[in-house]
Amino acid sequence: MVTNKFDKISIQKCILFHHLVKEGSPAVVARKLKLPSFKVHNDLNSVEKSIGEPLIYRNQNRLSLTEIGQNFAEFCRIVVENLSLVEPSQQLPEELTIATTQGVADIELPGILMDFYKEFPDIRVEVMSGNEYIDFTDPSVDVVIGPHLTNRSDLSQTLLYTDPMQFFSSPEYIERYGAPKTIYELRNHRLLMYKGLKFHPKEVFDTIEPFVSSNSVRNLYALALKGVGICILPRSRLPIEDLEKGRMINIIENFTSYEIKTSFIHRRFSTKRALTDRLFEVAKNYLEREFNGKP
Repeated sequence: MVTNKFDKISIQKCILFHHLVKEGSPAVVARKLKLPSFKVHNDLNSVEKSIGEPLIYRNQNRLSLTEIGQNFAEFCRIVVENLSLVEPSQQLPEELTIATTQGVADIELPGILMDFYKEFPDIRVEVMSGNEYIDFTDPSVDVVIGPHLTNRSDLSQTLLYTDPMQFFSSPEYIERYGAPKTIYELRNHRLLMYKGLKFHPKEVFDTIEPFVSSNSVRNLYALALKGVGICILPRSRLPIEDLEKGRMINIIENFTSYEIKTSFIHRRFSTKRALTDRLFEVAKNYLEREFNGKP
């Protein structure tokens, strides 16, 4: 069998097609693999596009494979039967690469890793921080802690936490410029905004040109403390002491303009699965302790 056309197809899509042939129904496969039905159809179309030929005959009452489809089905069967070769072994890997946002790398990740090292003191860890690393296209990355990735059935993604973004300013800013009483009054103020996020409501923020935009939360917060403007910040990023002592004030009645949703993401099939599963549990427990302790 000629497989050079098949070698570029991902393991996950091979698994999906194997189940499709076995079950004979995209709907059944979607339920079995806990995927939306459109994902099964989209992946099938993607495989056919990569191979350059149809794998199944359309417009028939039952699933019927083309000749190339039969060859690909056999290829997928071999792949699935040999998956045990890449399943986690009892021997732990020696290193782990984590990609995450700059904020998580600076604030939460050190605490997570300290808990992790209590259990795995000899594992070497490489941390890659920045939005350019969290799309999980780098083959060296084992774990991403960041926003959910769409159209990636090869990955296991679990929500870690949701962080509301609210409006904060210093007393000095309010004394000089006044405090907005409604969202619409923000048009008349100097806003310090995190770059790349779409805030709500759109009819307000699509008409606002930020006074300062940055991809650094620390930079925005430092400017807000100095009275430069009103900052939209994740609630978890504010030091409790600054709120308690009035150095930073939550304005517009705790209105949430955006929610940052952070997920723990890793490959479904990996030789490091045992280690990444444990890292997830450590991260979840650490974040629950940290966030439950904040107002």
